[in-house]
Amino acid sequence: MVRLRDAIHLLEVAALLSLLVSVGTLGFMILERLTPLEALHLTVQTITTVGYGSPAIQTSEGQVFSIFLMIFGVATALYAFWMVMDLSMGTHIRRALGRRSYRRELKRMKNHIILCGYGRVGQTAAERLIVSGKEFVVICLEEEPLAHLDEKIPRIVGDATEEDTLKEAGIEDAESVLIAFGNDSDTILAIVTTRALNPSVRVIARASFKENTRKMAKVGATEIIVPELVGGRRMAHHALGS
Repeated sequence: MVRLRDAIHLLEVAALLSLLVSVGTLGFMILERLTPLEALHLTVQTITTVGYGSPAIQTSEGQVFSIFLMIFGVATALYAFWMVMDLSMGTHIRRALGRRSYRRELKRMKNHIILCGYGRVGQTAAERLIVSGKEFVVICLEEEPLAHLDEKIPRIVGDATEEDTLKEAGIEDAESVLIAFGNDSDTILAIVTTRALNPSVRVIARASFKENTRKMAKVGATEIIVPELVGGRRMAHHALGS
């Protein structure tokens, strides 16, 4: 998945390339007195440094302009290449570094809680766990949401529906697993995977839709919570003054 920051950088590169092509086209139209299509063609040739065919640059002003255009074009191309490489490889590097820093702590944890998912529900659960003092580890598919988590709390950037990720979180020695996904299909898969690795662990799952609670119970969820139902009942409870 593309992070918001990466998407913004890619948009910046696209905007810079568009600006460069626009300035180049306009510049050649003025300096070389070319048609828009000829100027665009010449601009692309200059930026990509593929060499000139026809029309070629005729004026000294156009030659100076093309030098600056080539410099900025190559710089932009290098920046775009760096962004693509960072986007494709950066996630793997960040995950490797993050896992290495918490690996020792994860190995010593026993009777802990594994929190899968760190959206709004997961963050609320984490806040309560921190107050309780109970040891827990957070598994989140993306790194960015974890920036709001206390640095002392172990975390794994990975897929909680995969066996390797749950094993790394110490599923064999865990006391409970909280699955706070917003997608019920992912939740069911995580329950199945958890049960296969530790049949006796307590599994508390979030369900986004009431009709999926029976499926979750069937595949091994110990307790299922539907946030909308809980919230509605509490509101009614307060309204009735009971």
